[in-house]
Amino acid sequence: MRIFGLAAGLLILSGPANALPENQNLVQWGKYVPSGWKAIGVAQGKLSAKSNGDAVLIAEENDPAKRKVNDDMGNPSINVNPRRLIFLTKAQQGYRQTHSYDGFLPTEGNAQTTCLADPLEEGGIDIAKNVFSVTLHYWLSCGSYGVTTRTFKFRSKNGAFRLIGMDSLSFSRSTGEGSEISINYLTGKKKYTTGIEVIGPNEPGDTPYQKKIKWSRTAPTPYYLSQMKQTDCDDYENGPSWCTLE
Repeated sequence: MRIFGLAAGLLILSGPANALPENQNLVQWGKYVPSGWKAIGVAQGKLSAKSNGDAVLIAEENDPAKRKVNDDMGNPSINVNPRRLIFLTKAQQGYRQTHSYDGFLPTEGNAQTTCLADPLEEGGIDIAKNVFSVTLHYWLSCGSYGVTTRTFKFRSKNGAFRLIGMDSLSFSRSTGEGSEISINYLTGKKKYTTGIEVIGPNEPGDTPYQKKIKWSRTAPTPYYLSQMKQTDCDDYENGPSWCTLE
């Protein structure tokens, strides 16, 4: 199974946003998620200049049958309960739901890649300057030194959430050297930076990494959150550019 269209040796990670809040009281948000689900994350802010206040919940189904015992390497239990993004806006009393999206958020575990950590463990969601962001952080506890972070940025347009930008940082825990791709989906501009010192040279006296920047263009294709699914990236060669970064 491909993880966002990348080979298993290269993992996906994205910059920290509102990570799953360990100490935040999520009980109050439980009334906004379906029966049999639970709220595991929340971001609050304004999704438009005219908004009186918004919130986005990460909801996860709570079905014990979707937690599998793993006899292989990696996590002892694989949780494949689906996750959902629930958008809320302030009402006279509390909030009312405006949107709900399935398929974009990865599950906590992966039955085919049992060493994969929860992509939201050091990722999460955020609302800032009328932009909604999803950060995904992927790494393997066994079998690979690769780590990658991706942050997807969405803006509300005509009642839908359009992908306006994506930043991806990948590096090796072995060498500490990384590369970064930043794409503006409104203009089609793409910035590719190599030779990034993420961790630093392994030994004193090692040759510093040579940072290089290359600009190119990609088709400014309109992608919307409602249409973006994890399964889109299973076929890497034919996947959309938000999967392949082409």
